[in-house]
Amino acid sequence: MQESAYFSVDPAHRRKLAIAERTAHQAKTLAEANSAILDQYNSTVSSVVSNNLNLIMKMLTSVSIIMTIPSIVGSLWGMNTRVPWQQSIWGFWTLIVATIVLCVAAGYWLHKKDFF
Repeated sequence: MQESAYFSVDPAHRRKLAIAERTAHQAKTLAEANSAILDQYNSTVSSVVSNNLNLIMKMLTSVSIIMTIPSIVGSLWGMNTRVPWQQSIWGFWTLIVATIVLCVAAGYWLHKKDFF
């Protein structure tokens, strides 16, 4: 545009072209800076979301470990074989209390290891 006859003849037109070029350069610089800021913001938000997801998955894993204990105890005592306290009236309640104690102990251990 600078070499066209329209802008080379009149000095006022050359000044307007120079102003337009400076404005375009400033707009380009501003757009690049904003793009860099948005990229950093996107990276920060992704890191926060990933961290929250990791914390949720850690919590769910701890809960699933604790919930597995009653399943294991129940499956062992549900076999068609002879097991302790089979004929005792307090056998069921003893087993329930032992399972609860195991779950609480596992929860305490996981909490102590900062998994829960």
